[in-house]
Amino acid sequence: MIKVVNKVMMFIYRVHDGEKQFYMLSRPNIPAKDSVVPTGHIGDVIAGEKSMDAAVRELEEELGAEPLSIRELDYKVETLLNMGRIRSLEQAFIIEVADQDYPFLEYEGVDHSWQSLNELEKLLTYESQFSAVTEIRLALGTK
Repeated sequence: MIKVVNKVMMFIYRVHDGEKQFYMLSRPNIPAKDSVVPTGHIGDVIAGEKSMDAAVRELEEELGAEPLSIRELDYKVETLLNMGRIRSLEQAFIIEVADQDYPFLEYEGVDHSWQSLNELEKLLTYESQFSAVTEIRLALGTK
């Protein structure tokens, strides 16, 4: 039986010195040594939770931040994990936060940085994440 996991993919940004900077995690202590945007589960903590509510909750839990604005992107991705035993369905959000730094609170050994959208697109490890950059550009009206 395939387990279905619903998740949010969060493209968190701040406006710093007039430029949009996006929050990226680097996980050097896992075998893949990947670079990702934060994600989180929908409905694992609160039964019947909506995806937008999960994105706000995860932002608060993982960064201790509150959104200035949040928008659901027209970008959903399905990924099979664990040799096809888990089907992950992710909904992408773009979230603006205040211009300050936010440590990643969820796990130790995870570094974070702020990147331009162009750099984020180059540095993200997984296609399911860097492919969303087109939708982010459309949503923000940027090139």
